Amino acid sequence: RDELKQHVMDSSMSLLEVGAIECGLHNSAEAFEAAVTYTKNLGSLLNVVLSHVEAVQMIDLTLLIRHVSQVLRAVVDSPAISVTFHDTQEHFALLYLWRGAEGFEEVGE
Repeated sequence: RDELKQHVMDSSMSLLEVGAIECGLHNSAEAFEAAVTYTKNLGSLLNVVLSHVEAVQMIDLTLLIRHVSQVLRAVVDSPAISVTFHDTQEHFALLYLWRGAEGFEEVGE
């Protein structure tokens, strides 16, 4: 998150900056914070969805596992110091694995 924020802030009139202005936001910092909030909310939603066996049966598990792998690899490749772990992509990635494993147990696969 910090690297992305730094990149966004360093780029004058970046694509994010242009998009922010088009959406009525004042600058790329507001767009970045909106994107972080959006990502957190989607992570929370997916976590709740995966608590249902039907969702585990229907989801593309290969894609989910690939996403979790990419998130966790990114942490290993460039660890960032975070004050809170809650509501980070890493936190949700581990929850997805846990929820998926619970769903597999219920389905019996």
